[in-house]
Amino acid sequence: MLFNQQKVSSQQWMQIFGLGAAISLLLQLVIIPIIRWAANQLLLAGENPVVSISSGVRLVEQRPLIALGVFIELVLITLVVDWLIIIWVAGVGYISREIVGQQSLSEIVIILKRRWASAYWPALLMFLAFLPVFSLCFRTPLLVAGRAPIVFLDYVTRNKIVLTIGLVLYLVILMLAWRLKHVLVLIVVHDQSMREAMNDLHHQNVNNWRDLQNLLVMTGVSWLINGALLLLLRAFSQAEMAETIVLFVINTVAMVALMMVLVNWQLESSVAVGRRVSVITIVLLFFWLGLVFFNDDRSVRAGSQPRHVELISHRGVVDHNGVQNTIPVMQKTHRQYHPDLVEIDIHETKDHRWVVMHDENYRKLTGINKLPRQLTLAQATRLTAKENGYQARVASFDQYLTAAEKAHQRLLIEIKTTGHESANYLQNFNRRYAQRLRGDRDVVQSMDYDLVKKEKQLEPGLKTVYIQAYDVGGPSNTVGGINIEYSGINQHFVWQSHQQGQILYGWTVNNENVANQLSRQGVDGIVTDRLPQMKAAIDKSHYNRESYWQLWAIINPLSDWTNWQNLASK
Repeated sequence: MLFNQQKVSSQQWMQIFGLGAAISLLLQLVIIPIIRWAANQLLLAGENPVVSISSGVRLVEQRPLIALGVFIELVLITLVVDWLIIIWVAGVGYISREIVGQQSLSEIVIILKRRWASAYWPALLMFLAFLPVFSLCFRTPLLVAGRAPIVFLDYVTRNKIVLTIGLVLYLVILMLAWRLKHVLVLIVVHDQSMREAMNDLHHQNVNNWRDLQNLLVMTGVSWLINGALLLLLRAFSQAEMAETIVLFVINTVAMVALMMVLVNWQLESSVAVGRRVSVITIVLLFFWLGLVFFNDDRSVRAGSQPRHVELISHRGVVDHNGVQNTIPVMQKTHRQYHPDLVEIDIHETKDHRWVVMHDENYRKLTGINKLPRQLTLAQATRLTAKENGYQARVASFDQYLTAAEKAHQRLLIEIKTTGHESANYLQNFNRRYAQRLRGDRDVVQSMDYDLVKKEKQLEPGLKTVYIQAYDVGGPSNTVGGINIEYSGINQHFVWQSHQQGQILYGWTVNNENVANQLSRQGVDGIVTDRLPQMKAAIDKSHYNRESYWQLWAIINPLSDWTNWQNLASK
């Protein structure tokens, strides 16, 4: 027998959907906002985001209490995830046995006290193993919003050994989770220890093939409905309400299908006809569906009107046409491609001036093993940088800014900090450049949160942007804008940024599919090394804004694949 849902009465299905609605509401309205707020506070207190192993080590060395706080929060997140999984498994088990109301709550509390330690690892294993699988199969609002940070993907894909080990490790976790998913039921529902559950599992006839069939069939049904609705939507030209209704149905079908798979994995025996559905269950279901509809309507409206997307040349280079952060390549890029902004990086020098350079060491481009703070500006500008078959003199910021003003080229200026800057470096920078930058409509950005916050206070007329490597707490409302690694952008993040009156940029976008998707989501600009290709993709997204394409950009299960494509194009 392929499915078990005939073993559960309609009333019990309603109770199970009510349980799912309660958990989803708890996640969206309470748990996730608290986690994001706490993570945001911790990482902002750490001043610089953790974007690499070296920055992580620096956080541990310089701010051990913040690092400890991050670790504690990660542990708490795993505990919360485990408790929610345990509550779901226990709730389904109790509903199937007609243990509901106050009695079921009491039983769940007892199980959490007695068996959470035994259930911790099976539940965590299931979460890690099945989250990627379910993200592909069922496009629920929470699963659509979850994306792998490109910082993580970049690190994993740089080393083939690390990538191979990671894939093998995930397959092992998936196989273990597939085998042990019934162990969690035995621990939680039947109140067994881990050892007892493992022994019982060996004596039970667990039909894993049937479980796989359930997953494949429900995935197929869900996506057949998705496809039919998207095709039906082609009859409506840019009809926002039709888009909202279709997206609402798609999300609801995905959530119902996912819950049916989970229930069918768990229940093995027939149950009696259930009792009447409680008023609380009905209220939870309607409130949950209302929240889904509201979020879907907001997503559709946010993407319904084309928005000008500024094209930002990454370090002034387009398709390897010169040496990064040098005047000749900026001039060439401006003449040939006319970017809205050219992104550059500046460091403070030994004599408290500013040099245009990305790295914290001159060695990569010039062959000179010195840090910017170890050379004066005069010494730095005598160096020759070589890259992509070109060479050019290292430029001072004064020289670069003058050349940009002559070309009428706006700049996105990242102020690099290392913790060794002079006492009043920001005030000195403003005294020398702020008036010119305001007049040129240039933008200042940094990964140093304190710098960006202080700059907004000191120079409110100057656009300031905080660079984030990933989304942990939503856009901070204390800065003028956000420049975030593009995989951290979703429709809610865009909406939240614009509600706070902030500009939102995405970096570094070198794939046409990514540019198309970000344009549909409504970002204000993208940083790219491939400016003409990204311009063509954005123009196409503005031209081709039919309803079904808009929705496909939201529910596309392979949207994360563009992360990997972008890495491959580097």
